[in-house]
Amino acid sequence: MNHHLNEKSIEKVTLEWFENLGFHVASGPSISPDDPGAERSDYGQVVLEGRLRTALETINPDIPAQAIDDTIREITRTHSPSPVENNRHFHRMLTEGVDVSFYGRRRRNPRYPMAH
Repeated sequence: MNHHLNEKSIEKVTLEWFENLGFHVASGPSISPDDPGAERSDYGQVVLEGRLRTALETINPDIPAQAIDDTIREITRTHSPSPVENNRHFHRMLTEGVDVSFYGRRRRNPRYPMAH
C-alpha cells in the first residue's frame, strides 16, 4: 500500500478527529464568502466571528454583550509583527483567559476564560 503524507490526508484525519470530539466541522467552500452559508466576509478572515461569539456566550453566559465584543476584539487583534509572538499571545489567552473589565450589578469582573 502506498501511503503519501499530504495536506489533504492530514486535513481529512484532523477533521475526523475534531468531529469525533463533538465539534461541528464544515468544508471551506461551504462557508466561503460566495456561498449562501457564508461565515466569513472574505478569505482573509481566519476567525469565524459568529462561531467565536456563540462559544464565548455559551462559556460566559453572565457577562454583557459589550464584554463579549471586547473579548472578540482582543482575540482577533494582532499584537506583534512576529507570528511566533502572536501564537504565544494567543496560547496565553486560551490557557489563562482574556482580560475584559466591566461593571455589573454587584462586582467588577476582570478576567473571563476563553475556554473551560
